[in-house]
Amino acid sequence: MVEIELTDIDLSDDFCDIYLEDADGYIYKFRTDAEKGKIISLLAHGVYVQNDNIYELFIKFLRMSGLSVHSVVILDGYKDRAVINLTDSKEIRTFPLNIDDALILGLLSEAPLLIKREACFLEAENLDKYIWYRFLKELDLC
Repeated sequence: MVEIELTDIDLSDDFCDIYLEDADGYIYKFRTDAEKGKIISLLAHGVYVQNDNIYELFIKFLRMSGLSVHSVVILDGYKDRAVINLTDSKEIRTFPLNIDDALILGLLSEAPLLIKREACFLEAENLDKYIWYRFLKELDLC
């Protein structure tokens, strides 16, 4: 797993594309709905105003339970799977979530963002089964 950081957000009326980059320069793109994208954008730009939404209430609940968000790990970009690692200073527990909710909780709690790199790339030997890749290959674009 490698640490990543939020580098860009492309927000439109219907959806939001989130771009993350690791230390080696690999860029990861995830899509979410516009509402969650607005929250992520506000958090990323440091202009988020607390308003007791479900994410803030969840973090407050964790704190009351003696837990805190240790890190966020994106496990599979194609199946929209992530986990937040929770700690009580003795052990780390995992809580499965989808990627956009995990990113919001991670940004709210200022936890490190990690990615399981191999789960977010297409494997080179399997590319021929994708029609878009065969099309680009026929056009000599790859």
